[in-house]
Amino acid sequence: MRKITSVTAMIALMVVLSAFCPAAFADRENTLTAGAEKNEPKPSKELAQKESGKVRYPIMSGKVEVIAVTESLPPVSEDQRHRCRESGEEWLCYIHPEFDLIVKTGQESFVLSTMPCGGIRSIEEAVSRIKEGTRWKCDHLFVPTDCGCGNFVHCNRLEVFTIRGGRLIHVGSNAELPDEDCFFYDIEQIGVDGISFASHAVFPVVMREEAGRFVVDLDRTWEKNKGLYEKEGERIEQLENQSAEKHFETLLRPFLFRAALAAYCNRMEELRKGLQEAALTLDEEQFEIIDDIAFHVRPGGVPASVR
Repeated sequence: MRKITSVTAMIALMVVLSAFCPAAFADRENTLTAGAEKNEPKPSKELAQKESGKVRYPIMSGKVEVIAVTESLPPVSEDQRHRCRESGEEWLCYIHPEFDLIVKTGQESFVLSTMPCGGIRSIEEAVSRIKEGTRWKCDHLFVPTDCGCGNFVHCNRLEVFTIRGGRLIHVGSNAELPDEDCFFYDIEQIGVDGISFASHAVFPVVMREEAGRFVVDLDRTWEKNKGLYEKEGERIEQLENQSAEKHFETLLRPFLFRAALAAYCNRMEELRKGLQEAALTLDEEQFEIIDDIAFHVRPGGVPASVR
């Protein structure tokens, strides 16, 4: 039996990614720890404070304080950028600083890890990007984190915090800021071992916050993806009408998406019909994959990077 994989992520209706991100999110429990930084000195509002080789930058102050801590790195010089461009390896023209982000209020704190991506030429530029992405909305604080230009679904994240009963709570992480009705969004990715990422089912998930945790709204998630579900059904009809021999995953892909979405949203009637059609259309190995998806997907499971 194949192993079902389910992971999360930036919001998009369909995202197809094929490389694993090597940086901070490989083990979120090791990079997001409560109480790891206590009794931190209040940083200056204008100047970073240097301590034991580290540089501390204030990101946000107020009821919750956010501080970025990193090694001091010199900016990229014009001469260095010129040599990089001539060599054809332009990525060498930039620096790749790693930061600890301390999110704290009173004696409670959390530590995040991030490596800002995308043409960073100085520490100050990286800090500016972190500041731009750190904001309050819907009574929640969003702190951006990045795994260093990886193209994994859950590389660029927003870590979400709130205050309940005077305590700082880490709610989880998601892909983008909430909408005006304060619903949160993330990406679910469902596949099986042995098939490419291109054939995984990838779809947006709608969540709400309850008692300091994210809860998936199954009805809203289904409605948001219903158009994609129907489009994949049309794709199946097109493939069935083609007489040419098809690649193993070409026909598998739309069946997998529809089965994964229906199972995730607990749409039993759609799932039953989809399995019947798959049994009549796919070969035995392909159908086993779809059947495994239908059996193993947990309805409304919060995407892995959010837990």
